[in-house]
Amino acid sequence: MAEMEKLAESGDMYAQYLMGKLWRDGPILIPDSVEAQYWFERAAEQGHLVAQYSLAKLCLSDDLEVRNIQQGMNWLYTAATNGSHYAMYRLAKEYPQG
Repeated sequence: MAEMEKLAESGDMYAQYLMGKLWRDGPILIPDSVEAQYWFERAAEQGHLVAQYSLAKLCLSDDLEVRNIQQGMNWLYTAATNGSHYAMYRLAKEYPQG
């Protein structure tokens, strides 16, 4: 875990995505959506496609600590534009809902 965190802190987008996933899902770490959001954002900003989609889903979730519909839609659009079929599908489902 310590090695993964070092890699993430040094800017490795794959390690940052994995840190976000560990904070979101556990089981090694106690789930913390704010920490997950932090690490997903670091990876997403560097162009990690799955992190972009994961961040969008997190921001569009019912978790009040991280819920941000505008930011979620922006990341969903970014992921879709970058080629994520999951993001394209989710974006198509979100638009009719307003």
